[in-house]
Amino acid sequence: MENQAFLASRDSDLEFALHRSQYMRILSNDRADKLRAVTYLRQHVTASPHMMTKYETEINKLLAATLWTDRMEASPYKDVLTETRVHGELEGKLAQEFCAKLGMSKQLPLAVVGDIATGGALSRIEKGRRVMQQRKNGWSIADELPVSCTDRRDSCF
Repeated sequence: MENQAFLASRDSDLEFALHRSQYMRILSNDRADKLRAVTYLRQHVTASPHMMTKYETEINKLLAATLWTDRMEASPYKDVLTETRVHGELEGKLAQEFCAKLGMSKQLPLAVVGDIATGGALSRIEKGRRVMQQRKNGWSIADELPVSCTDRRDSCF
């Protein structure tokens, strides 16, 4: 895997999450072929000493859950193999690591702008507008702010 060193440097869980997802896919497609799922887990996860030590408890639960695939609702491992948990976590981790690799923020740019605006700037502008209304010095032009610009060569913005 060409990005394995990058993920290891970030102590990311993405690689394990991908293998767990594939394991789940094998189990859900053919519940009778549990051996194929266990073989996949052995080849890709337990063969890695790093993953084996870091995820030993989770791996043991995944292996034990194969015994309950026919009656998953009664299984003590039903939380381990729920599709929502497995694939829901995978989506978030994939987005996080992809953005980190590209040096981008995980948040959408519009959401960041909205957070910044609602966090301070818009509330201060609104407070200034209210103060001006109370003083009966309302703004006469829509582009006008109650601040002075000292340098006339540049606009205030």
